[in-house]
Amino acid sequence: MHSKSLCEFSHKFPNKVSELLEVGGSFRRNVREETITDLLMVELKLYERFGIRVDFPADESKTGQDMDWEFVAPYALDGRKYLRLHIQAKRAKLNPIAKPYWWYPEIDHATPKGANHGTQHKILIEEAKRHPACTPLYMFYHPKSALDFCSGSRPSILGVNVMPATQIPVNTSKGCWPRNDKKLETWRSHFLPLSDLLCGLTGRPFTKLQPPQGLGDPAVLNRFVPMPGEIVDTLNNRYQQDGAVESFWAEASAEIPASTRRALTLGIVEHLERPRVIFHSRVKSLREDETG
Repeated sequence: MHSKSLCEFSHKFPNKVSELLEVGGSFRRNVREETITDLLMVELKLYERFGIRVDFPADESKTGQDMDWEFVAPYALDGRKYLRLHIQAKRAKLNPIAKPYWWYPEIDHATPKGANHGTQHKILIEEAKRHPACTPLYMFYHPKSALDFCSGSRPSILGVNVMPATQIPVNTSKGCWPRNDKKLETWRSHFLPLSDLLCGLTGRPFTKLQPPQGLGDPAVLNRFVPMPGEIVDTLNNRYQQDGAVESFWAEASAEIPASTRRALTLGIVEHLERPRVIFHSRVKSLREDETG
């Protein structure tokens, strides 16, 4: 049975991830990022009736640890109607040396084959810059033995943490990144819990909304999913004074991409470069007893 709210899910799912990775660590073949990301997408699909749409590319080779999350609010009163999060997932592993430490050994991944180390990171950031209202994020997966409570300026290490990719310097080189640049503790101060993205504001989950004149029938404003402006404010408030490598600023757009609108209104899935989740704040199919 899935959680009653997306916020509840954002607290429960990281616990599931940490347990799976902990158990998977005892196998010769470890649980990989792709496995957890696919599980995340499948679980989010359970919430489709609440305004969440999950699409996978026709090319199955493109499923895995790289994904897009789009937040859409056609009637956002503040005009911030669209936000895209381009997310790259990485899992932490324990380096069992004399003084063990947790790290992300693939964070300097070379892609395509033969490219310099760190090329994947550079592409993640550069591609986001080419799209309006797009913010590149890392989503880190941690096994249970890596978890730790917050302490001072050090946020909690959870089964799932997120952080802007721009907090990590771009570095493409023939050799691997310095070991310190791959350590969990190096980037921990930038961590956010998944709940900071998915909980949004509190209050009634659904509110009836009269759209502007001439735009059709009264709709339902779905407060099950967060609004683009809420996520932008959360990220900007957290990272503006964070001593970022480069100035961080997330923005939402007043324009919703045509391909996203077609997916929501006509069910048309066009060419996708990676798995996609659309969190839609307007739902018309809910029963009256659900809207109050």
